[in-house]
Amino acid sequence: MVTYLRLEMLRVLRTPRFLLLAVLMPVAFYLIFTNLGTSGGGSGGPAMALAFMVSMACYGAIFAALSLVAGTIEDRTTGWMRQLRTTPLPAGLVVAAKLLTSMAVVLPTISCVCLTAVIDYNVQLGAWQWLALIAVLWAGSTPFALLGTAIGYLCTTQSSSLVNMAVVLGGVLLGGFWFPVSLLPGTLQHVAHALPFNRYADLGWQIVAGQGPTMTDAAVLLAWCAAFAALAMFGYRRVGRAI
Repeated sequence: MVTYLRLEMLRVLRTPRFLLLAVLMPVAFYLIFTNLGTSGGGSGGPAMALAFMVSMACYGAIFAALSLVAGTIEDRTTGWMRQLRTTPLPAGLVVAAKLLTSMAVVLPTISCVCLTAVIDYNVQLGAWQWLALIAVLWAGSTPFALLGTAIGYLCTTQSSSLVNMAVVLGGVLLGGFWFPVSLLPGTLQHVAHALPFNRYADLGWQIVAGQGPTMTDAAVLLAWCAAFAALAMFGYRRVGRAI
């Protein structure tokens, strides 16, 4: 698995445009929204800067986790998946390597958004909060990395673009990234709380508020982790049967 993981990491480093876009998009959105909030007479200030820092770090993490879908689809179309299936590497380890690669891409995105908040808005947190925030947001991106892996195994190039867009828009609309979930109609609020997007962001919001993540947030994310892991395993095995 170590050799395969190293190969996956090297491939990401050789195609840095996806990583660059995953970093630049959330940083740009953070700067746009925070500056609009202060210059447009909105309710700007430290609280908004903190909230949007977490929101855009989560948005960027999801975007980054899905940015490797194209590489997984390429594996199928070029025959690399066929070669991989002839090795003794178990399906679970293949999926795990994909997961770790996606999460490695997520970490720079989260860190750059937080660094931008410090430079642009002089956002200040305790040392334990910074460490906890980055660690929790990184670990909390696991279900989205698994979802990206599943999409790569199950979708075509064309359909994966639509699915990725739906996931990112779902995060924006139902995750509370750009506006509070409380502004949604009652039914959609329940849907938002059942999905992983808002629960993921709430991990960070709790930490910057000086509190710990809630058990409910952790339980919902773990449930989605299990579901997306099963979907990714199904996708890999389905690809194997089609070869």
